[in-house]
Amino acid sequence: MADNSYATEYAQSVISGEVDSCKWIKLACERHMRDLKRKDVFYDLDEEHSRCSFMETILTLEDG
Repeated sequence: MADNSYATEYAQSVISGEVDSCKWIKLACERHMRDLKRKDVFYDLDEEHSRCSFMETILTLEDG
């Protein structure tokens, strides 16, 4: 499904060990991957891209 999904790419990186994370993040990533296979769950890829685009363009971190 989510070929262009930031969340799925991140989840795969966490599960593979490429990205270090705590057990709770790993569990959430595993749940995300399971949910993508469910027929009763709709993952809105357009909504993901909209939210990520907002964060990338609007939100900034202050120095310090």
